Amino acid sequence: MVSKNLQNMLEKIIFDEIYLFELKNTINKVAIGQISPKSVRKLIIEHKTHLFEKILGLFPYYLKYISNNRSLEQFTGESMEKNVKNNTELVKELEEKNKFLEEIGIRVNGIYKKLELEVL
Repeated sequence: MVSKNLQNMLEKIIFDEIYLFELKNTINKVAIGQISPKSVRKLIIEHKTHLFEKILGLFPYYLKYISNNRSLEQFTGESMEKNVKNNTELVKELEEKNKFLEEIGIRVNGIYKKLELEVL
């Protein structure tokens, strides 16, 4: 399966509007006899050679892009499993600390009320 990103890059290379416009003009010139059909063949071969070079230059970049994405997916996939486990442990720990703080808060509030009564 070819990704949408690669399809877009290939489409820009293959359907080069400048080349298509040049090819159309060359064919029109052949039709009216300004140039020979050999010129059209030469233009097509030159373009195909240029196209092939551009596509070959594109693949190292694309392979690097794919490998970076895969390593990132692998990293986040493994990390997510660890994170879920760590998150459940953290949630339990936070709940315990909240209960402890609640108990301390109740005690501090009781002490504060006793002190307030003694002062009055």
